[in-house]
Amino acid sequence: VEQNLELHVLMVHKPIRDYAFLGAEAEYLYRVTKELGSDMTLMFSDNPAQTAVDYAKSIHAKQLVTGMSDGSPNNFVYTVSTLAPHLPIKMVSKDNIVYTYDVEFV
Repeated sequence: VEQNLELHVLMVHKPIRDYAFLGAEAEYLYRVTKELGSDMTLMFSDNPAQTAVDYAKSIHAKQLVTGMSDGSPNNFVYTVSTLAPHLPIKMVSKDNIVYTYDVEFV
């Protein structure tokens, strides 16, 4: 569902010794972000979910779009949804299928 919202891409990763490890993933996100006419922010944090919520609040996000939840207890998407229950979350599969995340049905 298109809502004409401004796009901000955030990549949050736990701090690591060798940042070259993130090269291909970060480059891919950066390229897609630029193709969409947006910007990308890269942050390092030991608490990626809280960092994402804080960033979403700072830009007054209306919706969060993520990759698919891995289904494990306390995963990133679940944690974000509990930290910011007012923020709608959409998940996009590798096949570009969009799902609405609803913590009540997890």
